[in-house]
Amino acid sequence: VQEKQILFESFHGKDLSDSPFYILTEFLKMENADQYQIYFATNNYAEHKKTAEAMGLPVKLVDIDTFEYAKVLATSKYLINNSSFPAYFIRREEQIYLQTWHGTPLKRLAFDQEEVTAASPTYKAQFYRQKQEWDYLIAANHFSSEIFKSCFMYTNGNMLEIGYPRNDLMYAKNKD
Repeated sequence: VQEKQILFESFHGKDLSDSPFYILTEFLKMENADQYQIYFATNNYAEHKKTAEAMGLPVKLVDIDTFEYAKVLATSKYLINNSSFPAYFIRREEQIYLQTWHGTPLKRLAFDQEEVTAASPTYKAQFYRQKQEWDYLIAANHFSSEIFKSCFMYTNGNMLEIGYPRNDLMYAKNKD
């Protein structure tokens, strides 16, 4: 595991967006950020490369369908995701996984669903194993914290009831 390596991922590589992206932008403002190798997972390399370059982001894009992605996933000290990593992923003990999630649970999710019709028959078993990997889970508010504890059976990690990083810009001094 590389101590100064971070992997960000949002919606399975669909976008450079949501809370992982906003955590990245704040991280880049930190004094020693340039000492880290920063990766952002993508499933649309050409488009995301243009976006990253236009924004001046010092990140390396890594295509989720490559061996390089699997290697970065296995060797990054810090993992930040708003959805899930591939089913083959098993977090190493030295890794720290921050799950930011991506919405307010106004519907039944995961283990609160009696029947899962839109996913694989092994969805709940896969989800149970994957959520075991989370070290931290961000909740937007107390309501979400309580639902997440139930629907994710999240009892083994740390709940961070801090609001979604993607919404922090709403409170910035220059929000107008």
